[in-house]
Amino acid sequence: MTQGYPDKELFRRLSKKINLHFGGIVNSTKHTNIEILPNTIYTNTKLYSLTDFGCLPAIKYMLFDNGHNTILLDGSVQAWETLNSIEKPNLTIKNINEYLSLYISTTSFPYEIQKIVKCIDDIDFTEYPTENLLNQLSQHIQPPVLMQQGKTFTIYCNLIVQNNLFHAAFDIHEDGRVDLIDRKFLLTELPVGSLVSDF
Repeated sequence: MTQGYPDKELFRRLSKKINLHFGGIVNSTKHTNIEILPNTIYTNTKLYSLTDFGCLPAIKYMLFDNGHNTILLDGSVQAWETLNSIEKPNLTIKNINEYLSLYISTTSFPYEIQKIVKCIDDIDFTEYPTENLLNQLSQHIQPPVLMQQGKTFTIYCNLIVQNNLFHAAFDIHEDGRVDLIDRKFLLTELPVGSLVSDF
C-alpha cells in the first residue's frame, strides 16, 4: 500500500529516526513517499520504505515501526539485533527466505550492495548482458535450497556482492541471528547497479 502524502505522525517518527542517524536529511512530506511493505515475520511491527524524491537520485530508507519503537535498517547487523530484541521474529519454513533476503540486502550500505538472487530476473543490470554472460549466469544461478535442523534453518543460495556472484550458505537461528557458513566465488565484473540510492 502506497501513501502519496504520508500520515504526519508516522512521517514524524520515521523521519526523526533517519535524521538522527544521517543528520537532518528528510524534513518535508512534499517529496516523500511512504510505502507499507509485506511482512510476515513480525506480528506487531510494520515494515516501511520511505523514499525521498527531493534528492537526485532519490534515496530510499527501510524502517520497522510498531508505534513506539522505530528501527532504521542502516546497513548494520546491530539494527537487526535491536529489532529482534524488541520483538522475536516468527520464522517459519514459509517466510525464512523472505527474512534472509531482507536481512542480507539491508546489512550493507547502501542497500542491495549485496542481495540474494533466485533467478536472472532478480539482477539489476546497468547494461544489457551479453549472450555469453547470460549463459554463464544460467549455469550458476539456482533457486535457494532450504534445510531445517531443529530450530535452525540452513539456506543454500546465490549471492551478489557489489558486482560479484557467489554461491553461499547461511544458518538462520530462532532468534533471527544469521551466520554465513560458506561462500564460493562464481563470477565477477557483472554490469549491475541501481538507479535509486538505497539507505
